[in-house]
Amino acid sequence: MNILYFLLFVCISYHNVTAQFIVDDVQVGTSQFRYIDPEFIDGYCKACWIDLNKKIWVGNLDPVTGLFFSVHGMDLFIDSNVVPLDSALINGPEWGADFEGPAVFYTKRDSLGIRHVWRAITTPVLIKTKMTSGSQHHVHWQGTTESSSSFINMFFVRYDPLQNLYWSNENNIVYSNLIPNYYWGSGNLVNGGPRFILGTDYFVYSKTVIPNKIEIIRVNTLNNTLRNISNDNIPKVDIFGFKAAEFNNQICYAARITDTTIGVYRFVQPTDTFTTRFATLRIPITDPHKYLFSLEAVQPSINGTTYFAVLGNLTNNPQSPIDGSMWILGLGLDSNNRFARRVDEGAVSGIYRLRIEPEPMLGQNELFLYYNVQIGGVGQLRRCRTGIFTNPVKITTILNEIPDNYFLYQNYPNPFNPETIIKFKVPVSGTVKIKIYDVSGKEIKKLVNKYYNAGEYDVIFNASEFSSGIYFYKMTTDEYSATKKMLLIK
Repeated sequence: MNILYFLLFVCISYHNVTAQFIVDDVQVGTSQFRYIDPEFIDGYCKACWIDLNKKIWVGNLDPVTGLFFSVHGMDLFIDSNVVPLDSALINGPEWGADFEGPAVFYTKRDSLGIRHVWRAITTPVLIKTKMTSGSQHHVHWQGTTESSSSFINMFFVRYDPLQNLYWSNENNIVYSNLIPNYYWGSGNLVNGGPRFILGTDYFVYSKTVIPNKIEIIRVNTLNNTLRNISNDNIPKVDIFGFKAAEFNNQICYAARITDTTIGVYRFVQPTDTFTTRFATLRIPITDPHKYLFSLEAVQPSINGTTYFAVLGNLTNNPQSPIDGSMWILGLGLDSNNRFARRVDEGAVSGIYRLRIEPEPMLGQNELFLYYNVQIGGVGQLRRCRTGIFTNPVKITTILNEIPDNYFLYQNYPNPFNPETIIKFKVPVSGTVKIKIYDVSGKEIKKLVNKYYNAGEYDVIFNASEFSSGIYFYKMTTDEYSATKKMLLIK
């Protein structure tokens, strides 16, 4: 794998291949284990989930294939005896991230049986922290995933004694940031929760403005001010805010407005008081899976098009799905030719299966869609290719790749030793840099950054602080680069 492209897949230009699409839907992990309510995080190519034994795991995904590096994917054990879905508002572990890397948020009972929110920082070592306290129950919800931020904002539920929804900085849990009149949803308008808008200081949620009037509310987290940004009297759930490439990255808003349609809104003029619905997305009306649920927005846009993942169903009752289907819908500018594609194997086989929980993730070269299927129980994880491909930006100056056995020797011992030696040869005198990256391409350690005369050298890499997994170490000079893979097994 060319690490230059591997590292740049999060800052990419895109193109969509709309030629003949071939369904590619395969199992991820093994049938021996269950992957309940999996969540995926872009930029890190990781998944987290809860198993049947109330344990939380993190697995590393190959950004090229979308499959686990290991057979079962259980690469990092997070915690045990966590609150199962039926006691956590039907919500498993969720990702958050800041400049230090990803974290997993989940709910666990204390010694008195009170539910509280926990955070697990996953790199470079596992650190678990109890975030909430007191005699009231708390349930986690979701966190921000801004790699440039110095902290994570998070949603959580507190029972006061009724359930109320709050947002707070992870490092200073407060109860002053109540999310008022949050619409919890019912029937076929089950609500997916508030969502932070990537790359902004805002989040959006569904609010009961007056009885039977459910509108979009945008909250500025810098000053905790609320703004009602829709007023068309159409109930809205599963709300997302996103930067739409179709409109020069203007923030737009998507929501399920009926059990068969998604409404897309924006401010047509900056001075407008309310947004206007300018687009309606749906599964093709000729398809029997016309009822859609579990809306997920894909960010960033891909080659000028914003995509959404949805679950298609034969009935309008999300609690009783008969035959689920996985769809990618595209916004685009052409209202007469909007993108809609079914990507699960049922599109070919026609087999009825209880498919649920669509989860998109951007890989190195393409957009993947994951879902769960019930075959003898919930939790068989599947991965679909979508036929929507990404194209890494071209590098202006390509460093010369020369044979690894000349420039950068294999580290040893391998697979693991607390003190691992990396041997390297400097062809010409100059500044040498050696850095360690995880499988997502995130730089996690600097080993060398200094001037060397031509010759052979070695550097000792203390890997005891790292969890088991696959890592890459890369050496660069003014003229050359070389990369090797390293497997650490503890």
